[in-house]
Amino acid sequence: CLPYEEPCVIFGPTYPGMGDVMWVRTHGMLEHPEWYPELSATSSNKDIARALYMRGTPHCKRVCEDGEEEGHHETYGTSRLSERWMHTEPRSAAY
Repeated sequence: CLPYEEPCVIFGPTYPGMGDVMWVRTHGMLEHPEWYPELSATSSNKDIARALYMRGTPHCKRVCEDGEEEGHHETYGTSRLSERWMHTEPRSAAY
């Protein structure tokens, strides 16, 4: 997990990693499908951008989710999914 979520960008024609997305669509998935097991011919370009972001591809920024404002980000402890689960008491061995 990252300590800081990257601000999101709206996916569209000016998406910073569009060249990478199009390469994956037209070459990568066809020539090396084993490199992209999470993608298929029915994956959208937005799906490809998300996959590339999760892989850490440099120009592929985090795509905003539907309804999320561009530039939105959160730090740990401010989202609904905080790290509280990491700070729980150990369970007893008897279940």
